[in-house]
Amino acid sequence: MLIVNEKKEILYVSKAYEGRIHDYKLLNKEFPNDKDWFKNLVVIADLGYLGIGKDYII
Repeated sequence: MLIVNEKKEILYVSKAYEGRIHDYKLLNKEFPNDKDWFKNLVVIADLGYLGIGKDYII
């Protein structure tokens, strides 16, 4: 999983996981939704992250 800014600068690279893991499950593992990780940011994500607006304060 990569997080980049509007200039396409890489801000975060997750560790690699063996086997299959859903994008959203990885997001929850790397960024537990009990904190305001994405507050005051514009988040653009693909369909692998359905539910991000419900589970995270955006």
